[in-house]
Amino acid sequence: MVNSKQWMTNALLIARGLRAVLTLPQNRAWARTLLGLFILNILLFVFGRIELGLPGQASAKLASEHAVTSLISVETPWGARKQAEHEGSHNSHDGEIKVMSCRRWGPFNTMDLRRVDQLLSEWGGQRKLITETEPIAYHIYWPDSAKKSTTFLKELRIAGFADALVSSSEDVTKGHVSYGVFRSRAQAKEKIAFLAKKGFAGAVVYTRMGPPKTVYELRGDADQMEALFEIRNQYDFGEYTGCTSAEHADAAH
Repeated sequence: MVNSKQWMTNALLIARGLRAVLTLPQNRAWARTLLGLFILNILLFVFGRIELGLPGQASAKLASEHAVTSLISVETPWGARKQAEHEGSHNSHDGEIKVMSCRRWGPFNTMDLRRVDQLLSEWGGQRKLITETEPIAYHIYWPDSAKKSTTFLKELRIAGFADALVSSSEDVTKGHVSYGVFRSRAQAKEKIAFLAKKGFAGAVVYTRMGPPKTVYELRGDADQMEALFEIRNQYDFGEYTGCTSAEHADAAH
């Protein structure tokens, strides 16, 4: 389209120049002006062709003329975040995210704990010292029978429950009629149900706790847990178990 316009302009200039030369001599100055404009237009045309022939400029011009808006994308912050999350999930398949395991080691007294602290001083995993207590027994007693313990105890023994007695333990059962100590809560619950059927309802379970104990909860990747196993072999004391019931079977490894 640009080339056709330039040719039309040149033709018009030539026609007017010839007309001026062929008519009157006083128009020769006007003819020279038209001729100069013609030559200038030719030079501009030639220079434009040369410019289009340059590789860098031509490619830039073509790129600007043929740019398609559908191919232009704008990177948004949330788009970048999604891309990073995608790359992170991809990296996880490459094994870059390490699986952590957990083991419990203990219990320890004060002397044992000093020795274990020395052994773990250069271990690279995570460690957490926990002091806890655990149930050691489940005691059945009647909390409302303290004021009539003698009478109630006689009734129990007449019914055949010869093991019933008045508790002298220094806890909540003291002074109350009690009947048996069991190793599990389930066993104690079964006995309470049996006593209720025999007419001696109202018994409850008192959980007797053991002394406090100190254990280490240790977490690390596969290499760290292997190193922990070697450390434990140097001081083979205390239980070495999983942190959850599902991990207890694994802990022997």
